[in-house]
Amino acid sequence: FPGRRLGMVGDLPRGVIEQWRRWCLHPQYALADGEAIRRAFSAVRTPIVSLSFTDDEMMSRRSIESLLGFYREAPKTAWRIAPEEIGARHIGHFGFFRPQFAESLWAGYLLPELGSGNCLVYPS
Repeated sequence: FPGRRLGMVGDLPRGVIEQWRRWCLHPQYALADGEAIRRAFSAVRTPIVSLSFTDDEMMSRRSIESLLGFYREAPKTAWRIAPEEIGARHIGHFGFFRPQFAESLWAGYLLPELGSGNCLVYPS
């Protein structure tokens, strides 16, 4: 997948794109891969921090809630953030990873959660 040339994600191997396509076409997304993956998601007990954005072109609120629901046993902290809440015009699906959101999203939401002791942080 020539993502870099299209200005998305980056280049991805064919198998990754085929898996992603299969998941996207299935009503339960990654659970398209069967019972083993369902059990694997359910076995996760590590705390999850989720940031989603009201202007995300790919993940609606319902999609986020469905995805988080796969992790039945994991404690979850979830934020749904509108761009105007952080003084931005647009965040979108990949915006979290852009340098302009280092302070507002990373420092404002994620880093405090990582430092709270509620998340597992592995030393390098």
